[in-house]
Amino acid sequence: MSETAWGSSADRANYLPIQRFGRICAGLFSLVIIAIIAFFVIDEANARFEEKANILIAINANNEIWIDRRRVDIRSVRPNIERLHAENPQGSVVIQADKESKTETLIKVMDASRSAGVFNVAIAAQEQ
Repeated sequence: MSETAWGSSADRANYLPIQRFGRICAGLFSLVIIAIIAFFVIDEANARFEEKANILIAINANNEIWIDRRRVDIRSVRPNIERLHAENPQGSVVIQADKESKTETLIKVMDASRSAGVFNVAIAAQEQ
């Protein structure tokens, strides 16, 4: 076997697996760093999406008002909107009213929204 700056060929052959292991570890470390960065970027994007979530209110054909999958009385619509708006100040109110519901109920919900301090109100309609 010939002698080189690395020592003998046998010594160099024994050193190669350690080099490979080092490269593998460096590669895995890079992947972990990329995964951590991606996690924070995705988490930030989700936070921005949640910030703009709307306050959804449904009025069914029996004029029952639903907020957060709970049936609420017309007198508790304003406090519910105030609470949800405090949690998410950038959200607007979206009212989905059944075509069989009374306009009076829709107007009361809109008024409750305005008295709760939310002036950005939209009415969702469904095509038949």
